[in-house]
Amino acid sequence: MTEPKPKIAKQVFISYVREDKDLVLPYHDYLKDNGINTWMDIKKIKPGQDWKYLTETEFEKSALIVVFFSHYAHTKTGEFQSELKRAIKKLEKLPVGETCVIPVRLSDDTERHRDFAHLQEINASDPDSKVQLLNGINELIKESDAPFPIKESSPSFQRINPQFDISYKIETVKKPCANINNGDNDSTCDFSGDKLFLRSDSIKEISDISDILNSNIVERKLWFRKSSYQYNSPSNFHHGSEYNFHLSEIKTNGAILSVIYSWGSYFAGAAHGMRGLECFNFTLSPIMRIESIQELFVNTEGRFDTVGGNVLNKLLGRDYSSDGGAFPLIREYIIQQLKQAADGDFLTEPFENGASAWDDFDTFYFDSDGLHVWFQLYQVGPYSAGMPEVIIPYNLIDDLLCADFSKLLSEKRF
Repeated sequence: MTEPKPKIAKQVFISYVREDKDLVLPYHDYLKDNGINTWMDIKKIKPGQDWKYLTETEFEKSALIVVFFSHYAHTKTGEFQSELKRAIKKLEKLPVGETCVIPVRLSDDTERHRDFAHLQEINASDPDSKVQLLNGINELIKESDAPFPIKESSPSFQRINPQFDISYKIETVKKPCANINNGDNDSTCDFSGDKLFLRSDSIKEISDISDILNSNIVERKLWFRKSSYQYNSPSNFHHGSEYNFHLSEIKTNGAILSVIYSWGSYFAGAAHGMRGLECFNFTLSPIMRIESIQELFVNTEGRFDTVGGNVLNKLLGRDYSSDGGAFPLIREYIIQQLKQAADGDFLTEPFENGASAWDDFDTFYFDSDGLHVWFQLYQVGPYSAGMPEVIIPYNLIDDLLCADFSKLLSEKRF
């Protein structure tokens, strides 16, 4: 049987319980030998590293999750159950009929997990179960619209989407923090970031976007170097500190381009690492940066169109008939969605403080299903709450958007 190779280096996360390690490792090795970019904790985490931070970060970066179920998996508490909950949330965000999870049943008498019962599973007892898994992963990779995550430097320009006249190339910068006093470059204080280069035959100034994004990489590198530096110390730098800033997604919706970076950091001596997202949004006709989410909802008269608030008024059961601005409507919807997904993780006071102004919603990007708003760690809850995301469907805000942005989102030529 011919076994296809993946065309895009998307990351596949291996989720399992430690008791099943010996049964799962052959699958990991087989996938890796056949070109799949896999992430499995015991293969990737080095002694002394923050395993929880790395596991959560790599899970979020992964496009696909392979979950191995067994008797142990059904009864064991801990990190595996947390991974299942995060996988369920990933599935809920996908359109009907799409998936990012492949379940594998390690024994025929293992019960199906109720939250994944609708997904076609693979039985390890089948002689070709490894081939089935490889083919399933390749099919999901082939059906995907855009590379997520973009794992390695691109040797040449690639189209963001076949129907758009925009191509990209990535160059990954990896730099140790040089010792300022004696020029020692053997520091284990490491920086890694992705530079992005854009090209288009029809959009002549698209390189301006690359300039903005790549200058941000340089600023991040200098910030990390300064943050890791120890003044009046013979060693100069906190050895063991790491900072990475990597490209996660590039999306085009109409004449709007969204570029999403994921970042992770660990400073020597810290209780745990940190991670987050930074989003850059640009209009393509003409090329301009969208600096804040507030810009989307302020029309040319500088006032809120109260007629446009009727949809959200009805949704929220609130009366915003007075000219109070778009902010209370958007904030109320976001808060309702966060509370529904909170499962008791959010604390009342920090929650309110972290969603109290337009600036709190500035980690956002445009996707086909709506406007996505992310919240950073600790912004609306404790570390365990992670980075919650709210999707505001376009049909709820169509009448609230500035006419210019409505037109840009409906553009078909990009």
